[in-house]
Amino acid sequence: MRRFANRMSALALAAVGWWASAPAFAAASPEGYPSRPIRVIVPYPAAGGPDIVTRRVAESLRARLGHSVVVDNRSGAAGGLGLQIAARALPDGYTLAYVSASHVAPEILGAQTNLRRDFVPVVRMNDTPSVLVVRGNGPYKSVDGLLKDLRARPGKLAYGSSGVGNASHLATGLLASLTGGFAATHVPYRGGIETLPPLIDGQLDFCIVVVPVTLPHIASGRIRALAVTLGERFPGLPEVPTFEEVGVKGYRFSSWGGLVAPRGVSMPIVDLLHREITAIVADAQTRETLIKLGSVAYPGASPDVFKAMIDDDYIRLAKVVRDLGLKAE
Repeated sequence: MRRFANRMSALALAAVGWWASAPAFAAASPEGYPSRPIRVIVPYPAAGGPDIVTRRVAESLRARLGHSVVVDNRSGAAGGLGLQIAARALPDGYTLAYVSASHVAPEILGAQTNLRRDFVPVVRMNDTPSVLVVRGNGPYKSVDGLLKDLRARPGKLAYGSSGVGNASHLATGLLASLTGGFAATHVPYRGGIETLPPLIDGQLDFCIVVVPVTLPHIASGRIRALAVTLGERFPGLPEVPTFEEVGVKGYRFSSWGGLVAPRGVSMPIVDLLHREITAIVADAQTRETLIKLGSVAYPGASPDVFKAMIDDDYIRLAKVVRDLGLKAE
């Protein structure tokens, strides 16, 4: 991994200017668009949180546009494989990609595909909280109990994540940083949903994973939720406290999600997609559905606002990665 000392000095300028050198967008009208199916690449496994949210939005978008919207799961490389495929697609508006906060840290770690360089933000759709979970019939019934065991048995407990540098990995590192540190074995997987079977079977001791994939298992009692990562309780899990409530001060971590298009797509197409998807996400029924799926709707942010948020996240997470000493594995 490249040394962060060399990269951090350029972060502020990069955050301001990553689009300043962009080639002029085509002024083509979206008239006649779309005339064929739109593909949305989800760089995570099917049935995971990003996949669930994207498929719900795709269903409504299909009805509004009158053409198929196909969700294409391309998991691998901690979410990087799907982005590589999307970055190589024609910038004609017929290929979109779901991206999340998980795609910022891999860029910092030197990933081949660069979120800010290779894509144009289209629309931010949702914020997905994560939740600290343990085995339902296991010994841990509180965050404090888990932390005490982590300190008493350094290196003996194992946790899963959706990949090196992904949101769940950073979320766990942040927890360690804010609680005085602990040593645990990190086991990366291709997606958050893949951490749950080994957690239930006892191969892992805990995970911080996005809420959507946990809901059925929490309801069945196979896993136990100890704390959510938002600043306030998540409406879909009202009985689960926040980290702040259980004494981990300053802990807030959520994974935003949205759609991007390959760099060079025409702005009229971006504007059309932004308008239609924003209307979908703002709909009361969609908002309620997203809560049931484990996410919070986030409608209304323009592509420029979405871009600014990605820039800010890049700087913030670069500091987190540097401070926690995370490295590409």
